[in-house]
Amino acid sequence: MSVSGTIYSVQGDIVVISDGSGFTKAKVDGQTNISINGKKISIDSLQPAQKVHVEGFGDLSTRELKAETLMVMGEVQVIPF
Repeated sequence: MSVSGTIYSVQGDIVVISDGSGFTKAKVDGQTNISINGKKISIDSLQPAQKVHVEGFGDLSTRELKAETLMVMGEVQVIPF
């Protein structure tokens, strides 16, 4: 199972991802490979608005998965008027 979208929130070891059709909860643990630009990072470095691609095992009906890899692809920039 894989999902691409934007981080909505990080709640402990759960990363909530918005993908345009709803929200997916990805459980991250010490075995999860988290990276940005090929560099390994920790869950503490994840922030809302970052674009991510997550792969792992889960259930499409509950929209929950255990993340094996989480790659940060970029961030959404909000420019004030």
